[in-house]
Amino acid sequence: MFYGQPNRIWRGRIVKLVHGTQPQPMHGTPGTAHAAQGVTRGALFQALMSTTATDGDLAWLEGVLTALQSEGMLRLQDSNIVPAS
Repeated sequence: MFYGQPNRIWRGRIVKLVHGTQPQPMHGTPGTAHAAQGVTRGALFQALMSTTATDGDLAWLEGVLTALQSEGMLRLQDSNIVPAS
């Protein structure tokens, strides 16, 4: 659970953002991540939540991203997150 939502919800939203579709964030205005350039962890979190991430938020996000990469859903490339090829 993260901000009261199951991780599976967040995982789906992250994959959609990284692959270029832009779901509504849980709080605030629509996200602005773009798949072609990839997205940074901070920008991805801001697109999800419309707020700046804390260190704890980024630690949670890193765990989710690592799991999604191991499942072939996305790639962590330098400082960017990009769609899996």
